Amino acid sequence: MKKHTSNLGQPYASRVKRYNEDPTDALKCRYRWAKAHAKARGVKFNLTWEQFQEMWESQSGLSAYTGMPMSLALGLGPKARSNSISIDRIEPDGIYEWGNVVFCRQAENAAKGRRTLEELAVRKPNWYHRKPNWYHIEL
Repeated sequence: MKKHTSNLGQPYASRVKRYNEDPTDALKCRYRWAKAHAKARGVKFNLTWEQFQEMWESQSGLSAYTGMPMSLALGLGPKARSNSISIDRIEPDGIYEWGNVVFCRQAENAAKGRRTLEELAVRKPNWYHRKPNWYHIEL
Protein backbone atom coordinates (compact mmCIF):
# COMPACT_ATOMS: atom_id res chain seq x y z
CA MET A 1 0.00 0.00 0.00
CA LYS A 2 1.30 3.44 -0.95
CA LYS A 3 1.81 5.78 1.98
CA HIS A 4 0.03 9.14 1.62
CA THR A 5 2.18 12.18 2.29
CA SER A 6 0.86 15.70 2.52
CA ASN A 7 2.51 18.98 1.59
CA LEU A 8 3.31 19.41 5.26
CA GLY A 9 5.71 16.48 4.96
CA GLN A 10 7.85 18.48 2.55
CA PRO A 11 10.70 20.59 3.86
CA TYR A 12 9.63 24.18 4.61
CA ALA A 13 11.74 25.72 1.82
CA SER A 14 10.21 23.35 -0.73
CA ARG A 15 6.64 24.23 0.33
CA VAL A 16 7.37 27.96 0.29
CA LYS A 17 8.89 27.75 -3.18
CA ARG A 18 5.88 25.87 -4.54
CA TYR A 19 3.36 28.22 -2.94
CA ASN A 20 5.24 31.29 -4.13
CA GLU A 21 5.26 29.94 -7.70
CA ASP A 22 1.54 29.14 -7.83
CA PRO A 23 -0.85 31.82 -6.48
CA THR A 24 -3.76 29.36 -6.29
CA ASP A 25 -1.73 27.00 -4.12
CA ALA A 26 -0.72 29.91 -1.91
CA LEU A 27 -4.33 31.08 -1.54
CA LYS A 28 -5.46 27.52 -0.74
CA CYS A 29 -2.73 27.34 1.90
CA ARG A 30 -4.00 30.60 3.43
CA TYR A 31 -7.56 29.22 3.40
CA ARG A 32 -6.54 26.03 5.20
CA TRP A 33 -4.50 28.04 7.70
CA ALA A 34 -7.36 30.48 8.41
CA LYS A 35 -9.80 27.61 8.92
CA ALA A 36 -7.42 25.77 11.27
CA HIS A 37 -6.56 28.98 13.16
CA ALA A 38 -10.25 29.75 13.71
CA LYS A 39 -10.92 26.20 14.93
CA ALA A 40 -7.98 26.36 17.35
CA ARG A 41 -9.41 29.58 18.83
CA GLY A 42 -12.95 28.22 18.98
CA VAL A 43 -14.32 30.66 16.38
CA LYS A 44 -16.80 29.35 13.82
CA PHE A 45 -15.52 29.44 10.20
CA ASN A 46 -18.36 29.48 7.66
CA LEU A 47 -16.45 30.49 4.52
CA THR A 48 -16.28 28.11 1.61
CA TRP A 49 -13.18 27.90 -0.56
CA GLU A 50 -15.22 29.48 -3.38
CA GLN A 51 -16.15 32.48 -1.20
CA PHE A 52 -12.55 32.85 -0.05
CA GLN A 53 -11.35 32.83 -3.65
CA GLU A 54 -14.11 35.21 -4.79
CA MET A 55 -13.22 37.65 -2.01
CA TRP A 56 -9.55 37.61 -3.10
CA GLU A 57 -10.54 38.23 -6.73
CA SER A 58 -13.07 40.96 -5.87
CA GLN A 59 -10.44 42.83 -3.85
CA SER A 60 -7.93 42.51 -6.73
CA GLY A 61 -5.16 41.67 -4.29
CA LEU A 62 -5.61 45.00 -2.45
CA SER A 63 -6.24 45.52 1.25
CA ALA A 64 -9.82 46.38 2.15
CA TYR A 65 -8.60 48.94 4.67
CA THR A 66 -5.85 50.82 2.86
CA GLY A 67 -5.99 49.73 -0.77
CA MET A 68 -2.34 48.71 -0.61
CA PRO A 69 -1.20 45.54 -2.43
CA MET A 70 -1.08 42.32 -0.44
CA SER A 71 1.28 39.42 -1.00
CA LEU A 72 0.34 35.77 -1.13
CA ALA A 73 4.00 34.84 -0.83
CA LEU A 74 4.94 32.80 2.18
CA GLY A 75 8.12 33.43 4.03
CA LEU A 76 9.79 34.60 7.19
CA GLY A 77 10.87 37.99 8.42
CA PRO A 78 9.17 41.32 9.06
CA LYS A 79 8.93 42.38 5.39
CA ALA A 80 7.41 39.07 4.31
CA ARG A 81 4.80 39.29 7.06
CA SER A 82 3.86 42.98 6.98
CA ASN A 83 2.34 42.90 3.51
CA SER A 84 1.21 39.27 3.60
CA ILE A 85 -2.48 38.56 3.19
CA SER A 86 -4.50 38.30 6.38
CA ILE A 87 -8.20 37.70 6.91
CA ASP A 88 -9.91 40.07 9.32
CA ARG A 89 -13.31 39.84 10.97
CA ILE A 90 -14.95 43.24 10.59
CA GLU A 91 -16.90 42.66 13.79
CA PRO A 92 -14.27 41.05 16.03
CA ASP A 93 -16.77 39.09 18.10
CA GLY A 94 -18.47 37.69 15.00
CA ILE A 95 -17.66 34.54 13.11
CA TYR A 96 -15.72 34.04 9.91
CA GLU A 97 -18.54 34.36 7.37
CA TRP A 98 -19.31 36.18 4.15
CA GLY A 99 -20.05 39.82 4.96
CA ASN A 100 -18.00 39.85 8.18
CA VAL A 101 -14.56 39.25 6.69
CA VAL A 102 -12.16 41.11 4.46
CA PHE A 103 -8.60 40.61 3.36
CA CYS A 104 -6.05 43.09 4.59
CA ARG A 105 -2.32 43.17 5.14
CA GLN A 106 -0.89 41.36 8.16
CA ALA A 107 0.42 44.62 9.66
CA GLU A 108 -2.99 46.28 9.27
CA ASN A 109 -4.78 43.38 10.92
CA ALA A 110 -2.36 43.57 13.85
CA ALA A 111 -2.91 47.35 14.12
CA LYS A 112 -6.71 46.95 13.99
CA GLY A 113 -6.64 44.26 16.63
CA ARG A 114 -10.06 43.64 18.15
CA ARG A 115 -11.38 47.11 17.31
CA THR A 116 -14.74 47.57 15.63
CA LEU A 117 -15.01 49.80 12.55
CA GLU A 118 -16.28 52.62 14.77
CA GLU A 119 -13.22 52.32 17.03
CA LEU A 120 -11.03 52.09 13.94
CA ALA A 121 -12.51 55.39 12.71
CA VAL A 122 -10.95 57.10 15.74
CA ARG A 123 -7.60 55.30 15.62
CA LYS A 124 -7.05 55.17 11.85
CA PRO A 125 -9.40 57.69 10.18
CA ASN A 126 -7.61 57.44 6.83
CA TRP A 127 -8.44 53.70 6.75
CA TYR A 128 -12.02 54.06 7.88
CA HIS A 129 -13.03 56.78 5.44
CA ARG A 130 -11.75 54.84 2.48
CA LYS A 131 -14.90 53.64 0.72
CA PRO A 132 -14.18 50.17 -0.61
CA ASN A 133 -16.13 49.22 -3.71
CA TRP A 134 -16.26 45.52 -2.84
CA TYR A 135 -19.93 44.67 -2.61
CA HIS A 136 -19.63 42.41 0.42
CA ILE A 137 -18.32 45.15 2.70
CA GLU A 138 -20.75 47.57 4.27
CA LEU A 139 -19.17 50.40 6.20
